[in-house]
Amino acid sequence: MLGRPDGAAAWPWGTAAIVGLAAGGALMVAIRYRWHNDPLEPETTDEEAAVYRRRRRRHDDNDDPTPV
Repeated sequence: MLGRPDGAAAWPWGTAAIVGLAAGGALMVAIRYRWHNDPLEPETTDEEAAVYRRRRRRHDDNDDPTPV
């Protein structure tokens, strides 16, 4: 069936390939631009921000290459 010289059986494969490429492209765009919402804890609290800044400051002051 695929070996027919008139190419009559090639159009379903071509259509499937185009649909697959379009779906893959749409999926890649959707993944790239998705929102990162955490339903349990959607925002950083002031306390978490302070802890992060304190650890980061300590890390920068020590000049230690290992993460804190």
